[in-house]
Amino acid sequence: MIDFIHYDEVAAELHVLFASGKAYVYYGVPRKAYDAFLHAPSIGAFFNAEIRTQYRYRCSIATPGRNSAVSSPGSMR
Repeated sequence: MIDFIHYDEVAAELHVLFASGKAYVYYGVPRKAYDAFLHAPSIGAFFNAEIRTQYRYRCSIATPGRNSAVSSPGSMR
């Protein structure tokens, strides 16, 4: 389950934090894909079909706490 996402437009990086605590950075993600992700009827289905296997990624270190630069799935609509 996806807990938070953040998009860095300058670097074209999508940061995804899962409820499990695992965090990933996806590289080369265009703004159009991020916008579609935000408005998808199912963010999990969209992530699996359009993000997870389409872009290079690395496991990132999750930072405790939340800040205003991070979107929760519930606030993405």
